[in-house]
Amino acid sequence: MQKAVLTSMSSVGSSAPVEGIPTIVAFYENYLDNIDTYINEAVVKASSAYQHDLTRYAHSKGWGDKAETVSVDFDNKDMEIVISGDKEMEYGTGRVPPAPVVRAAVSRVADLENLINSELKKRML
Repeated sequence: MQKAVLTSMSSVGSSAPVEGIPTIVAFYENYLDNIDTYINEAVVKASSAYQHDLTRYAHSKGWGDKAETVSVDFDNKDMEIVISGDKEMEYGTGRVPPAPVVRAAVSRVADLENLINSELKKRML
C-alpha cells in the first residue's frame, strides 16, 4: 500500500500550516494496514459479549444448567459466526416445550452487528 508522506514545510516566522495532520494520516494508514486484525479482534470480543447475553436469555427462558451450552463462535478462516445451543431445549421434546434461544438470536442478528461495529469504533477513537 502506498503511504502518504508529508514533508516539513517551513516558513519564516510561523509553524507549518498543516500541523497535526500527519499524525492523523499515519493513524488511519496503520488502521487500514491492520484492518483484518482489528475486525478479527472486534468480532471475537463482540461474540463473547453476545454469548454472555444469550446465556442469560437462555436462563430466563428456563434452560437451567443447559443455558451454559449456548455458544457463539467465530470461524476466522471462513469469516462465519456460529451460534449453537442445546437442541432439546431449543426445539422441545414430548414433555418440554420449545424455548427458542438460538433461533431468537438469529432473528436478532442486528444486535451482534451493532456490538461488532461498536468494538470497531472503539479502536478508531
